[in-house]
Amino acid sequence: MATEPNEGPRSAPYSALEHIMCQLPVQQRMGNCSLACRSLQEAAVAVTGTVQVHNFSSQQRADALCAWLHRHGSKAMAHLDLEGVWGFDHPSAVIRLPWQQLLQLQSLRVRRLQLSMGRHSRTGCTTSSCSKQPASIAAETAVAAAAAAAAAAAKLWRSLSALTRLTSLQLSTFSTCSPTATVRWTARQIVPLTSLRCLNLGFSGFGPHTYTSSGAPSADLSAALGQLVQLTALSLDSHLDGRALSTVSSLTQLQRLQLIDVGRVGSSEEPLKVQGFPSSLTHLRLLGCCIQAPDDGSSWQLPLLQELDMWDVQGFELAAIADTPQLRWVKMGGEEMSDLNMECLLGCLGSLQHLQHLELHNMKQKASAASFSELTASSSLTALLLLDCSIPAGAARHMFPPGRQLQQLQQLQIEPSDEAFDDYVEGSQGADTMQLQSLLLRSGDLQRLISCCPNLQELSLVWPKDSSDARVAGNDVRLLLQLKRLTSLSVGGPLWDNRAATEVLARLTGLQELYVVGSTELSLPGVRQLTRLTALTTLCLSKCGVAFLCDMAGHDRPLSLKSQASPPDVWRQLQHKCDQMAAMQRW
Repeated sequence: MATEPNEGPRSAPYSALEHIMCQLPVQQRMGNCSLACRSLQEAAVAVTGTVQVHNFSSQQRADALCAWLHRHGSKAMAHLDLEGVWGFDHPSAVIRLPWQQLLQLQSLRVRRLQLSMGRHSRTGCTTSSCSKQPASIAAETAVAAAAAAAAAAAKLWRSLSALTRLTSLQLSTFSTCSPTATVRWTARQIVPLTSLRCLNLGFSGFGPHTYTSSGAPSADLSAALGQLVQLTALSLDSHLDGRALSTVSSLTQLQRLQLIDVGRVGSSEEPLKVQGFPSSLTHLRLLGCCIQAPDDGSSWQLPLLQELDMWDVQGFELAAIADTPQLRWVKMGGEEMSDLNMECLLGCLGSLQHLQHLELHNMKQKASAASFSELTASSSLTALLLLDCSIPAGAARHMFPPGRQLQQLQQLQIEPSDEAFDDYVEGSQGADTMQLQSLLLRSGDLQRLISCCPNLQELSLVWPKDSSDARVAGNDVRLLLQLKRLTSLSVGGPLWDNRAATEVLARLTGLQELYVVGSTELSLPGVRQLTRLTALTTLCLSKCGVAFLCDMAGHDRPLSLKSQASPPDVWRQLQHKCDQMAAMQRW
């Protein structure tokens, strides 16, 4: 009796389906593929441990995601990353997360979205109908409605505390509740999260005027933070006062601390107290904060601090730098810090013998040229950036003296402010400011710079016009060809004409990024020479002697080209632009 041929399995093994689903992008995996059949849907859910959805453009999309999380969130998901659209013309969508289906989450990130706080629409309807009732009944109804709304919101927020497996939590959200209530609810919910290692809280859209003057929200948050002794990274972005960090000293494992707009709510509020920071810190970033130095004049007790980032910080004292000689990374700037004593600052920086990255912005106080030698005192320096800073004439020979070796320096960026450069290019009153904010290179300075920093990969220098020093240094620009590892170059000023483009720029064949600004003597023949730079991935020509683009008012627009292929095709795009310009000129 003949047997039927073996038909084989009707579907692939489940493990094979999972393997197939793993190879697909998340959107495709969870979209059409999961709709084909139940087996594919189960396989898609089983292998989706991370869901990342950004740029929510509609409430409908947010609701669809939450519905999907409600059905499938409890399967394998460990990481959830949601972000809305930035901008006031895009109202943030409301996210109603099914907390009970997310108990296995290890990391949660929600930004630029509204976390639902209850059924506010129903509450609004109930409240509006009260106006037609007697005053006493209306008042009782309003109180009951408010209590119901608060209970619903509290129930929802209590669910967040059930995510006890979370090791990383970032909430930077808008809220339909008052800022004070939101801070308090958040404080209650984070206390049970004993597995948290990284916590990032940002109460977006809340201004100083929205908080009560009692400081109660700060106290509530402080009490909660003081119990999270396992934290290793903490970021707080809000307009709370310094009391929010009053218990941070108990976080003995904390290594990274970032505070934004904390401690400067008003004259009646408390600043941050540096002596309360834990000695375990290795990274400290303060933006728009107000700090208070120790009352007894003692030093910062941060013996492990490696990175210090201070921007627009009130109350900062330069002695803090001298107190932390082990620093390796320093960034300082902002209007609030522009009046720091530059001479003293340079002296303190010179004591940082292990410094690798130094970045200064908006330092307007003048200092002697000799004091600028302290900027390059560390032989470990890998990056030096001076942006919109006051730099005296002659500083270059002190920064790069004969015999000094900065073998590890890869990035050197010295630039004036955009406003000063625009004024300078347009021929208005910006020339003097340009002189003050540029590293004026005299004869021999460029050679000393290159001898001191032979391994530079990124270089940004501007030569001001109408300077005898600049004209002398212009004869040295060919020395840039000695920088064999240079991949990014930003130059500006009239020295960069057609000749310089031909003899210098076009021969730097290893360049991947080139920015030329304010070179009014650079015309089409010189620009065409740049097509020889076949490794370029980025090219920007702004305020030069040839205008490829104009706006509606007839003003020149920068020519910005990005590679759109591999190998890079910027040179080909530039060649096409030059051919178009040449044809227009002939016409």
